[in-house]
Amino acid sequence: MINLAITQAGSNANTVFPNQMEIDYVRVYQENLTSTNVVSKDNTMVFPNPASNYFSVNSPEYTNLKLYNLEGKLLLERDNASAKRIDVSDLYNGIYLLELENKAGLKRYKKIIINN
Repeated sequence: MINLAITQAGSNANTVFPNQMEIDYVRVYQENLTSTNVVSKDNTMVFPNPASNYFSVNSPEYTNLKLYNLEGKLLLERDNASAKRIDVSDLYNGIYLLELENKAGLKRYKKIIINN
């Protein structure tokens, strides 16, 4: 239960009306504080995921890739890797972070699971 003091505007502006209310539903909204809405289309496909011996990247835009382990160590780097098989048969089972970069330097990150 919430105790509220409701004030009134106008000639009786200093009058306080104490009330007790029960609130059974509260909805919270946040206004978008950015000046423009960012819409991102990502047609990049990494498959198969989970991967066993290899994975492929099918992307019309992102061609350079780097593969990191969860400690941030760079394990693999390829240029112009779009739609080509990337051999991961020598990696341990686990979760890895794939960094894809286009010619303009824009980067996108994907999670890939290796399950040999």
